[in-house]
Amino acid sequence: MAAPQTAYQSQALKLKLGTATSLNIFIAKFLQNTTPTIGDALGDGYFNSADNDSVRKAKILDIFKLDDFVTIQHSTVGKSFVGFINPSGANAPYHNSTRHSRGRVGKDTVEHILLNDAGLNRMPVSTALTDNQVYWYNWISVKIYVRSDFYNSTTSYGYRYRINSGAWNVATVSSTGIAPKVSITEEDRGLLLNSVVEGATFEVQAWATNAEGTTYSNTITQTLDEELVVKDYDRFSAPNNPAETPVQTTIYIPRSKYDLLSTVTTNTTNTGIYFYIQDLCTSAVKAPSAYYTDFTDKVDVGGVFKMYYTDSNGQVVKYETRDIPANPEIRLTLDWLFDMEMKKIWYANFDLLNVTTNLTTYTITGTVVQRNSLGNIVNSNIASVSGTISSGTFGGFDELGELTYTASAGDYFTIESVSISPTIAYTSVSTENL
Repeated sequence: MAAPQTAYQSQALKLKLGTATSLNIFIAKFLQNTTPTIGDALGDGYFNSADNDSVRKAKILDIFKLDDFVTIQHSTVGKSFVGFINPSGANAPYHNSTRHSRGRVGKDTVEHILLNDAGLNRMPVSTALTDNQVYWYNWISVKIYVRSDFYNSTTSYGYRYRINSGAWNVATVSSTGIAPKVSITEEDRGLLLNSVVEGATFEVQAWATNAEGTTYSNTITQTLDEELVVKDYDRFSAPNNPAETPVQTTIYIPRSKYDLLSTVTTNTTNTGIYFYIQDLCTSAVKAPSAYYTDFTDKVDVGGVFKMYYTDSNGQVVKYETRDIPANPEIRLTLDWLFDMEMKKIWYANFDLLNVTTNLTTYTITGTVVQRNSLGNIVNSNIASVSGTISSGTFGGFDELGELTYTASAGDYFTIESVSISPTIAYTSVSTENL
């Protein structure tokens, strides 16, 4: 919806040449908040009663993305204003060309355009942000900020990206939009783009649309870094304690460091390899020291696995071995990734632990169940799980696709009603909070 008639004076600014009206511009009221606002919050007006003239002007220019305005004094209604923009300035893209009047005003030796709606209707503000973002070639993050117009809802918003100056790929973050006066920050992390390699140029812009049109933000340009290895490890406090239940921990490691794990020995040394707990790879796992394994790094075919030992700074300093009991076991976990269309694709992962040398194939079925923080079932049939795993491969998965669910704080997924043929012990590891 456009700015309402109540935002304007009943009379318009007119210029006549002969009998024809060549200029007809709405005149905006200086609207004061009924209840004072604090900070960036917006009320039913543009400023507070306590604001001086310079603060009032700054707020109006920021709200409506104007370069300045002409103040009009009327004997009956008092002061009003008409906004104007520099057609080549930073605020011009926020105003649809249909809002340009034929009126011009000079400022700083530049001819500016008077807006026929006084400047009260603009497109949304969209900004691409760089704080705490990552640009691994297989794991990219995008963060955007969108601010609606004062009077117009934002109908949709998202971002677009391209690789090596190729065609733009458009991703829609929301097709339902946000209300007037509202701002929002959204972030997508872990984007996996097809056929992208280290050293490629990645460009991204935010975009937002309302009834006035679409704005595109600043462009962020980054050279993509090496591959980021993201793995789920089991964390133990001791290398050989059959009674200990491990804590599943997602570890992030640059590929160049991950490949050096094969050089780690049983002798304690400073390896320079750190296990990180976030994709920025700036915060490593901390004290207490712990043992980590994904049960795939075998020392020999007899079923002895490496347990990487991290010191109190999160550095891998050696490995010890874990003696595996004779009976194998399957671990069931759930994980997800964004695809190129920004859909959240879920996977059921099957890991065969305590492996022996036989090449048995196991068939697995189950159901994804959603539970709340108290362990009560919220949804007993989120998705069906089906797949196989062989002791010759040690791992398998079932792509579940997008899952439909509504989650509250503390809710989680787990795989239940599990059936495995031939029979084998299994552990179903629940997800972190949804």
